[in-house]
Amino acid sequence: MTGATRVGALPQVPTLLESGVTDYEVYEWNPVLAPAGTPADIVAKMSDAIAQTLRSPDVTKHIEELGGRVDAMSPEQAKTFITAEMQRWEGVIKAAKIQLD
Repeated sequence: MTGATRVGALPQVPTLLESGVTDYEVYEWNPVLAPAGTPADIVAKMSDAIAQTLRSPDVTKHIEELGGRVDAMSPEQAKTFITAEMQRWEGVIKAAKIQLD
């Protein structure tokens, strides 16, 4: 498991940290994005509806059964998170000299 904590669906599987790999935390993330220029009130309405759906007990349970975690972010939080992830992986790509073939 690459996250900071064990996954409820696989509680017997230790995290990488528990296995001795330090400074490593990676998550799969699946944002819902809107086109640039979408009015803020529409973005807010969509964000609220998606967050409400993700927090419903049935949806949360299903996602957790699949080994996922619900982390419904506000548009501002998502922007901050995505920006940080892009910077993080850009550094990894440059350090490893990864290129497309």
